[in-house]
Amino acid sequence: MVVVSVLLLGLTYFFWSSTDTQTKKVASLQTQVDSAKAAASKATDENLSLKTLVGHTEDATIEVIQKQYDQDIAAVGSLPAESRSYSKALDALRMTLFETQKQVESLTKSNNELTQKVEEIRKEEKARADTAEKSREAAIVDRDQQVLKFQEERVRITQEKEQLSELLQKQRDEVTQKQQALKQAEAKFAADQQQSQRQVDKLQLQLDEYRKETFDVPSGKITYYSARSKMVHVDLGSDDGLRVHTTFGVFDAGSNNLARAVKKGSIEIQSIEGPHRAQGVVIDEELSNPIIKGDLIYTPLWAPGGRLRFGIAGFVDLNGDGRDDREQLRRLIRTGGGVIDAEDVGPDGRRTGDLSIQTRYLIVGDVPEAGTNKGVVVAAQENRMKNYSAINNQAQKLGIERITVQQVLNYLGYKALSAGEVEAFGEK
Repeated sequence: MVVVSVLLLGLTYFFWSSTDTQTKKVASLQTQVDSAKAAASKATDENLSLKTLVGHTEDATIEVIQKQYDQDIAAVGSLPAESRSYSKALDALRMTLFETQKQVESLTKSNNELTQKVEEIRKEEKARADTAEKSREAAIVDRDQQVLKFQEERVRITQEKEQLSELLQKQRDEVTQKQQALKQAEAKFAADQQQSQRQVDKLQLQLDEYRKETFDVPSGKITYYSARSKMVHVDLGSDDGLRVHTTFGVFDAGSNNLARAVKKGSIEIQSIEGPHRAQGVVIDEELSNPIIKGDLIYTPLWAPGGRLRFGIAGFVDLNGDGRDDREQLRRLIRTGGGVIDAEDVGPDGRRTGDLSIQTRYLIVGDVPEAGTNKGVVVAAQENRMKNYSAINNQAQKLGIERITVQQVLNYLGYKALSAGEVEAFGEK
């Protein structure tokens, strides 16, 4: 019994202890359940409050709220994934509103300034309009006065016109009489001119033989000469209009008349080194009379400070091969800085350009022969002869000096050029 009693007492304690533990667990779980219910109730209340705050009813589902949220965020604009919320969207909208307000204020200020400028422009335009109106009124008054003066002037001119008509008719009668007398005088003059023309041509040829030539003024002088290197310096340069490749004849320093003096050599300009300084090279020299410092230089194709003007007439043969070298002569002239005013060209010698008082020289080639020449018909040769005489006669009337092709080549220092040499010189 004692053992049984002890066992019963132990079992009783064990069951009591277990019951007490379970009771405490039940009480703890009940507390947790109550807390969970309270939290759930609070969460439900907050959820309902949030639905109201975001503009939805209490019965709105999460799908409806999510769809509206996506639309609202998309309407705000692109936001980073970590910043997509109503608060961030409101911040973005607030910043946008702030920037927009600044722009509105700036535009309002600009609008006020433009309005002020427009008002000022309106005032200026009104002042101009008033001035223009006054000017118009003054112009109308002036126009009326001018019309009145015009009418008076027209009456006066009409009267003068009638008087002039009478005077003109009288003068016409006088002119008719004088024209008849002039025709008779012209007929007599033409007859006398034809009779004397041959004598004039003959005298002109004699005059050309004895006329003092104009190659008597030196262009410059040699300031330095090296017999070893054949290099020379001259006292001409950029201020004188000197050009590279210009060729000069060289004469003794004591020569008083270059037209009668003996040329002792030729030089060609290689470089322009100053206002009145240039370097050249000797291309021709008489060994018996060498070039020295102080010798005079001259070319008919160039003049200091200006460009010489030329005319060309006749058959031009530079190297004696029987072929026309007119184009090479043109190159020689242009290389020296000259200008060709007029020439007779082509099989019929037709004229191009015209001589004037500014033309310095007429370069005369061989006289065209009568009859045929290398297949050219007689009529063309006659025309060429006629045009050759015409350009020579014009040069005579204008007082233009006539020189031969050989004279030009002699002063340039080229005595007997081959076709290749002439072309090479022209290309330079």
